Amino acid sequence: MKTPIGKFVVTLTLAAAVVGCETKAQTGAAAGAGGGALLGGVIGHQSGHAAGGAVIGGLLGAGGGYLAGNQMDKNDRKKEKERDRALESRPSSSAVAAVTKQDVINWSARNTSDDVIISRLRQSGSTFYLTAADEKELRDNGVSPRVIDAMRAR
Repeated sequence: MKTPIGKFVVTLTLAAAVVGCETKAQTGAAAGAGGGALLGGVIGHQSGHAAGGAVIGGLLGAGGGYLAGNQMDKNDRKKEKERDRALESRPSSSAVAAVTKQDVINWSARNTSDDVIISRLRQSGSTFYLTAADEKELRDNGVSPRVIDAMRAR
């Protein structure tokens, strides 16, 4: 990369990859912007307008990447709701699988509602002996105080 815009695009793309994003829409927008800017810069360079091409390519890439990532996020939310409904409709029995601390962390990370998580805890009959370190790990991973309280009561 000999041009400052090329170095900027590469730096921006690498920074987005290292920092990460909360949603697939954000990741798609960042990746699309970087790829679009790089491709737009190359195409624009052919006509003597590398910077303009990079800007246009970056904007189009960010928009396209966001739309694709947003659709993936919607599909993920739909699948999670379907899993939640299936679990809620399951009869409570002793055959229900045990719930682990990692299960609770994963559900919280997927934005499963507190009510659903607490219902799963109750249905499983799992017992938790939470240490201060366990509770800190749960809080650090976005588990709500309400769910942690429910785990303590188990």
